[in-house]
Amino acid sequence: RRGDWRTPLETAAGVVSRLTGKELKILRLFARDPQAVVSREDILSSVWGFRYWGTTRTVDQHIAQLRRKLGVEIVSVRGVGYRLADAAAQEDVARAAAR
Repeated sequence: RRGDWRTPLETAAGVVSRLTGKELKILRLFARDPQAVVSREDILSSVWGFRYWGTTRTVDQHIAQLRRKLGVEIVSVRGVGYRLADAAAQEDVARAAAR
């Protein structure tokens, strides 16, 4: 059943969302080094594997879903990738990824 593979998470603000496996993998990438910029290529290879033939827009859509679901501020770094905006976002991601 579809709901069985979704992971419920709660942010510091008390927002509860269900994340897909790929969304959770992306969060864990940010949690490894919360102040670092994570490139689209790193996200694609870590989450989808080296043989992913889609576009980097897939990453953009998943980041948009994380922003919407968790209310976490993830900012684009033009030509590079994404990073967490501030300490509050870093704490939320660390807490969520640890589950």
